[in-house]
Amino acid sequence: MLPTGRWRQIVLLAGTVAVLAAAVGVWHRRGTSAFSADRHSWNAVLQCLNCGHRFEAELKLTFPLSAQTCPQCGKPAAWQVKLCSQCNHSFVPELSGDPPRPPIVPKCPKCGSDRHVGALLPGSGQGKVGS
Repeated sequence: MLPTGRWRQIVLLAGTVAVLAAAVGVWHRRGTSAFSADRHSWNAVLQCLNCGHRFEAELKLTFPLSAQTCPQCGKPAAWQVKLCSQCNHSFVPELSGDPPRPPIVPKCPKCGSDRHVGALLPGSGQGKVGS
């Protein structure tokens, strides 16, 4: 016999809560592995300061920040390419310090802005450094 009136509402509410709880459990379990990117890595566009080769690579979050190895010349001289959204100029920031590293907030060498500079995203179609 089907529940009626108030009991029916309670059964429907309990069923809804159970389904939602199961969905949250599945989402949480899969969200940390299969459905989400590794939170300690990302895809980036790099440019080798030794040979000028521009390529995409997966970067891992490390400290201190260091140059990546260029697949073309084999030297550890590749750094992440930045893009100024104000003037659409892509560039590798000038390195400074010991050991040399790019600044945390680089300035665009073309327009001087530091408020509109971010990472050049893979697949964006930007050309060589200085484009």
